[in-house]
Amino acid sequence: MAAGEAPENTKVVGASTGSIILILAATATVTGLLALISKHVISVAKDVVGIGNQIEELRSKKYLNSVMEAELKKLERDKKSNALVEIVSAIKLQMPELDGGQITALEASVKKLLTFNEKGGNVDFVAPDPEQDEDGDKTEEDKFERTAIDDVRKLIHEYQEVREQIKLLEDRSIG
Repeated sequence: MAAGEAPENTKVVGASTGSIILILAATATVTGLLALISKHVISVAKDVVGIGNQIEELRSKKYLNSVMEAELKKLERDKKSNALVEIVSAIKLQMPELDGGQITALEASVKKLLTFNEKGGNVDFVAPDPEQDEDGDKTEEDKFERTAIDDVRKLIHEYQEVREQIKLLEDRSIG
């Protein structure tokens, strides 16, 4: 809805059991929006895990006092509670033409994705391959489409970079 497209324009072209794995055929706009949202969601998760690790590291070095711990826990809670506002604000910057109904639907979707991520869910993308035929841009529309696909590819790679960084963080607050 935020991309100005009907849900019918995005098709589920495959699914897998065991996990929720959907393979979607979507436009560059929808894919780019999903990648942007996912990048922000995973960045929030990375920050929260990082704060938890700081708490545990300070505790293990016996530098942590109750005031510091309370402040770090508050920072962690603030990160989680402000995530929705930050993500929607970032999308509004990218898509200033969104109306009230689209923003409401977007907020609901982002909230669901944040909950999905908090419960251990993961979203991934396969970046479209760079076009081999560089001289294939015959019209302005072809050039615009290629630019949109390149932008989506960049967003997907940025998301995957942050996701790999979070994998390097060890959550020391568990166990």
